[in-house]
Amino acid sequence: MDFCLPSRLRPGLFARKPWVAALGGLSIVACTSLTTAPAHAAESTRGPLYVEVSAGWGTIAYGCITTPTGACAAVDTQGAPRLSAEIGYHLNGRHEGPFVAARQTFLQWYIVANLSQAKVGWDFAFPAHGLELTVSPYAAAGLGYEDQGRPAMFAFGMGVEGKFFFWRGLYGYLVPLEVGAWLARRDPSWAQYQTGTGIGFAF
Repeated sequence: MDFCLPSRLRPGLFARKPWVAALGGLSIVACTSLTTAPAHAAESTRGPLYVEVSAGWGTIAYGCITTPTGACAAVDTQGAPRLSAEIGYHLNGRHEGPFVAARQTFLQWYIVANLSQAKVGWDFAFPAHGLELTVSPYAAAGLGYEDQGRPAMFAFGMGVEGKFFFWRGLYGYLVPLEVGAWLARRDPSWAQYQTGTGIGFAF
C-alpha cells in the first residue's frame, strides 16, 4: 500500500486547499481497493458482469465548502428521491476482487441533478449453501450537473455496499452510506451523502 501514498507532502497543503485533500482521499481509497488482496474471502460462484438499479429515497446534503478560489456561500440542505443505474465488470472473471463500473444517478427535488461517474472498488465474497454475500468498498468520480444552466462540476463519492445473492445471479443490495462532494471553481461547492437500496443481476 506504500505506493498508494505520495512520497512528498508539503506542510499545510491540505489545510490551504481542501480540494487537494478531497482528491487525495479519493485516490488513496481507489488505489487501496485495487491493490489489497482479499485473502480471507472465499471464491465467488457468480459471474463477473453485472447490472443493477436502485430506486427510493436518497439524500443529498448541500453545505458550504471553501473552493480553490476561496469562494464560499450558504446553501440549503435538501433531501431528494434517488434513481441510479450501474453496469460493471470484475477483472478476475468472478464476482469478487477488483471491479470497474459506470454509474448514472438522478436526484429530483426543485431541480433535477445528475451524476455520471466511473466507479472502482473491490468485492469481498462470502458464499455459503448456495447463497452468497458480498461486501464492497468503492470510490466513484465523474461529473455532476443540474438543469439550471450552471457548468458541470467534478463530483466524487466513497462508500460501502452489500449484496445478497438469493437466486442464481439475482441479488438485492444496500448502500448504507456514500459520502462525497461536488467541487466547483466559482460557484459554491456542495457536500453530499447518499443512501440507496436496489436489485441487480450478475452473469
